[in-house]
Amino acid sequence: MLLEMVLATAFAALASAALTPVVIAAGLWDNPDNARKNHRAPTPTAGGLAAAAGFALALAALGFWPGAIWADGLSGDATLRTALAVVAAFAALVVGLFDDLSNLGPRFKFGLMTALSLCIAIFIARAQVFPIAGDIAFDTGIVFAVLGSALWVFTMANAVNFIDGANGLAMGSMAFGLTGLALIAWVHDAPHAMALALCGVGGLIGLLTWNFPAGKVFAGDAGSLFIGVLAATAGLILVQDGGVSPLIPALLFFPILADVLLTLAHRVKKGRHLLEAHTDHLYQIGRRAGMSHARSAAVYWIATAHCAAIAFVASYAPRIAPHSLLAPQPGDVPAATVIVGQVAGWTAALAPYIALVVLALVAMKVSGRVRRFAEARGIDV
Repeated sequence: MLLEMVLATAFAALASAALTPVVIAAGLWDNPDNARKNHRAPTPTAGGLAAAAGFALALAALGFWPGAIWADGLSGDATLRTALAVVAAFAALVVGLFDDLSNLGPRFKFGLMTALSLCIAIFIARAQVFPIAGDIAFDTGIVFAVLGSALWVFTMANAVNFIDGANGLAMGSMAFGLTGLALIAWVHDAPHAMALALCGVGGLIGLLTWNFPAGKVFAGDAGSLFIGVLAATAGLILVQDGGVSPLIPALLFFPILADVLLTLAHRVKKGRHLLEAHTDHLYQIGRRAGMSHARSAAVYWIATAHCAAIAFVASYAPRIAPHSLLAPQPGDVPAATVIVGQVAGWTAALAPYIALVVLALVAMKVSGRVRRFAEARGIDV
């Protein structure tokens, strides 16, 4: 199955790259008409249409190719949820495309994305159980599971949209995060989450050949909302079917989420309007300080790759923590051995939670230093 997944990724990349000139020829333009946009001349946009098309063609090939192992191994329920995940991602694509064409306005767009997020949490997948250690787990209940999962989809989709302002930064970061998601899905036996992720990676690679570093075409709101919803939904499917902690998807895409959430917190602290265009994100501060598109993107790519590696280890650590390390030991075992064993067992079991706390502290430290550095040099933050 791994070979056909790799071939599907390559097919998605080739199809996306081949279809991008068609999108460019369609004449959809992104004009530099507000403060958050870094380009100075009208540029073709909605390149996400090509990435989405490459994704869909590759997933269809996986599903209908005679003798495909992935398709043969899916149950009826898995097939239905995979199809609904594709429908949800394309619904986000349509919302983004209309926003690219006619500017829907933030409130109306957020309303549509809220409704879509709730539908995903109700009908496709949701995170309800937080495993802790051994047989210990926290069940949030169906209501909080739906609301929390919908909030995750909404946040992820809009975070990708907000951060998509430098050539290759958002789409490349999402490709790294989705690759990590696919690897975790492979290890934890969630094949349809793996297929969604890898076909998405292929579509992004094809788009990036045109978008990075020269910015010949932008993903647009169509592309950012599409890939944000796809990643969020694949993450929920991974949690529900693979049994990993609901924190794992957040770890995979942590750099994007941290930038957006810390920037929003910064704007609240400064008393600024949350829905108006701005240039307060860390990458935008870097751009004003003279960083190129390529260097800005590389920083986020490297950070996301590291977080994906951390997420992989954090997802696997609870599986290798023997229950015996979490339970009282026989009386003839030295006390020091018992204590060390239990500490090691609980640390492995709580790895996703520990990793998220550590990364959050690091992100806050980095954000604070970047903003202080910029202010000291007269850069408005």
